Amino acid sequence: MAFVTTEIASVELVALTNRTADDGALTDRTSCLTDGNTETNCEELTAGTEGLRIQFSIPNSAVATMTIKFWDQDAMDDGNVSVLPYTDANSVDDSNEVVTALVKKEDCDFVLDASFRGDLGVLGDGTFAIRFVAADGSSAKPKAAEVEYEMTWNTAPLSGYTYDNGGSVLGSQVVQAYGVISTGPLVLTDDPFDSDTSNAVTGVYSLDLYAGDWILIAFDAGSPNKMDISEIITHTV
Repeated sequence: MAFVTTEIASVELVALTNRTADDGALTDRTSCLTDGNTETNCEELTAGTEGLRIQFSIPNSAVATMTIKFWDQDAMDDGNVSVLPYTDANSVDDSNEVVTALVKKEDCDFVLDASFRGDLGVLGDGTFAIRFVAADGSSAKPKAAEVEYEMTWNTAPLSGYTYDNGGSVLGSQVVQAYGVISTGPLVLTDDPFDSDTSNAVTGVYSLDLYAGDWILIAFDAGSPNKMDISEIITHTV
């Protein structure tokens, strides 16, 4: 595994009246906090009145294990920081809050265990979000420079075979799986989650996908080109 920003949809500065209050005004800070630069102070967070809202572009059900880290560029005040799960689009719960010490110019790592992830609400587009704040009673004042995560996927194989309109095997086809974001109108993820080339003889392909709705696109990269698109496939894990 490696720490990445791939599935982070947005990082926003959120105005708060206390660390567990519903979201106030939001300011987009995604570009600065996911650009790979740990030397830039993107946001100095004041305890009790400011936090970061991190939204992911995947459903919680897709996650088997997850660690998220925040790089502190130069803490103004030491103390403890924490992450909280969003139970809906604006609200958090601190029952399974994860707390760690703030150390200047080091990562603040948080392991999001099953209890924490069990509190995550399903947002309108099927995704989830977390909040990064100073912990209860702490005067920690981090200067956040970067947000990254590492995770393992909760997936299972989806297999089939490629064939022509007469039902004969059509091997060596590239098969790509795109997640369905919405159905009215149909909106898919920008990039395929997984892909495979079907067996040249049997036409069999196998994709590792998390639970959800998918569209498969199969095509022949040769000449003449051939392409087909599946109906929506609901995959279970």
